[in-house]
Amino acid sequence: MISVGKRVSLVKIMYRTFQYQRRRLSYLYLTKKTPLATKTVLFSSYRGRSYSCNPKALYRFLLSDDVEMGILYELHDARRVR
Repeated sequence: MISVGKRVSLVKIMYRTFQYQRRRLSYLYLTKKTPLATKTVLFSSYRGRSYSCNPKALYRFLLSDDVEMGILYELHDARRVR
């Protein structure tokens, strides 16, 4: 019989593995479904749920610098941008 503590940690491991695979498949689906043009950068933070973290900093840096690239930012709700 498996103890309660081991059962809980096993469930956590299974959940994390599921989340990782879901994110991976979501990314693969998006990249195959919507091909980007060459010299285009796509930024996404928390799968499009927010405008934050490292993608935000890199996006702002590329906007301030003279870069000859297409720059896209994935957002589900544009009202969250500050």
